[in-house]
Amino acid sequence: MAAVGGQPKLMQELQAVSGRPSLFYGWWLVLVTLITQGVGAGIINFSYSVMVVPLEQEFHASRFEMMLGITCCLVFSSLLAPWLGPKADRGSMRTLMATGVTFLALGFGVMSFATAVWQVVLCYAAFMSVAQLLLGPLTASTLVTRWFTTRRGTALGIAAMGTPLGGFLFPPLMQYFITAFDWRMASRLAAVIALVVTLPPVWLLVVNRPGDKGLDPEGGDAPPPASVHAASGGQLTARSVLQRQDFWAIILPVGVSLAVLTAVMNNMVPYALGEGLTLSQATGLIAIVAVSTMVGNLLFGVIADRMDLRLALAVSIVCVCVALVVFRSGHSVWPLRVATLVFGASAGGIVPLWSAMVGRVFGAENFGRVRGLMSPVLMPMTMVASPLAGFIFDQTRSYQMVFDIFIVALALSAVLLTGLPRMGYHPIASRPRMP
Repeated sequence: MAAVGGQPKLMQELQAVSGRPSLFYGWWLVLVTLITQGVGAGIINFSYSVMVVPLEQEFHASRFEMMLGITCCLVFSSLLAPWLGPKADRGSMRTLMATGVTFLALGFGVMSFATAVWQVVLCYAAFMSVAQLLLGPLTASTLVTRWFTTRRGTALGIAAMGTPLGGFLFPPLMQYFITAFDWRMASRLAAVIALVVTLPPVWLLVVNRPGDKGLDPEGGDAPPPASVHAASGGQLTARSVLQRQDFWAIILPVGVSLAVLTAVMNNMVPYALGEGLTLSQATGLIAIVAVSTMVGNLLFGVIADRMDLRLALAVSIVCVCVALVVFRSGHSVWPLRVATLVFGASAGGIVPLWSAMVGRVFGAENFGRVRGLMSPVLMPMTMVASPLAGFIFDQTRSYQMVFDIFIVALALSAVLLTGLPRMGYHPIASRPRMP
């Protein structure tokens, strides 16, 4: 079947008859990154709490020892990110993501034969840390940023929905496997699911850049927004990135936001129980967060294409603060459910807005390097926030001071956004239509 202009002739004829343009290939990559982030986060992060109890019983381990697994995964991921980030900019994204799938499957496969708790920790440090990076936002957002310009925020928002979707689907699935078999078989089945669900779309569909298929980025017929770093020219060095004020003006508000979100999520159930909710009502708040986060991913992704990114992130932070004010006051179940809905939707905006800002300020050619350098900055903030909240509660027997500190920290971090240049896009309606 002959190809004309890079498209099969039959496809062009069908397009001419229907009068509709064929689906832009980048949307297939959005689907792939949604899958990879869902499987990676769902199996590694969200399902860890499901694995803790059977592993604890098997190895007679303390809760502290069990927490070392996911902690080491986070630490090693953050340390590897500055090294793997530039590889995402220059290397084969298909190879990197396939490597992530392989490490995920190997990690759970090897762990299923563990005979001591230190071996579980080692699997999370050596295997899951790599998989978490190569199947997470580092590669997903880098790939999507290359393929989209005018609808970049929307594409990033849809791709980011994979993380809460994985959190919604995989924990009950892993719990079912553990109940029906045991944790060892559950780990092996997780490895098989990772290979079967993730590897084929990665290997068959991932293409590094639009030019590799003879295409322009989505919206390529309209003038794409020039990256703010354009004056520096080309790829940036790690040193030059770290010396830039806009690097810190982005990562500090984002870091504080993610730290607060992590701490609130980790303390949500005990907080709700302390406010008089039943256990089912308290755990129901977690489900509300998972669903509303997916809505927030899409909502703020669309917003990112239509307004100044600084303002969009500020709106997200303000909404989180409003939810925290309600949490601080302590209400009955329905006000807390509404506040949780606002909290989750606002939380869902952080990652797509963060990715859109990095792409806008530093350009697609530096996206992986910049995101990689941001990970070690995020790590101490996200690791300290939850223990700090627990410590304050132990001293005061209340979460009110925790919420006060979080509200002040969010407000101060939002001020840093004023140090960034304007990052608005032209309205989509004003752009030339794609043929």
